Amino acid sequence: MIRTGRFLRHTLLALCVLAASQWALADASLDTPLKDLQGKPQKLSQYSGKQPLVINFWASWCGPCRQETPDLVKLEQSYHGKVQFVGVAIDEPAPVAQFAKQYKVTYPILLGSGDALELMTKLGNNAGALPFTVVIDTKGNVVVKDLGQVKPAEMKKTLDGLLGKKG
Repeated sequence: MIRTGRFLRHTLLALCVLAASQWALADASLDTPLKDLQGKPQKLSQYSGKQPLVINFWASWCGPCRQETPDLVKLEQSYHGKVQFVGVAIDEPAPVAQFAKQYKVTYPILLGSGDALELMTKLGNNAGALPFTVVIDTKGNVVVKDLGQVKPAEMKKTLDGLLGKKG
């Protein structure tokens, strides 16, 4: 009986250490420099901490990404000033700029290739597929990892919860 209790304590401690290391990894990952549409290096960490952060990984050639973008634009407009949205395009600058204009994307867009794919993996996308969306709370905890199209109702519920709104 005593050994079972000790085993459970050690297991719980190991899980806590593992969880803490995962959150630390997410925080460090946000320091990966990616270029903006003007070619200037930017870090996702500059957007974290003050407000919940929604990071959407996408590409202009990705069909589901094209389908979800109008929903993300509407969500960003609804939560403007309360939640920070950032798009990370795994693509070339010209098609990304055209895409952003076509879909009237107003939130920041950063560009990446292998560095962005590595960042996606660090944030929990082991499949390397698009679209992939991560929600990070103000403490730097990854609270949502969503592979596939964003579901607006679920995203609203998550964001409202982070903002302390009752649904």
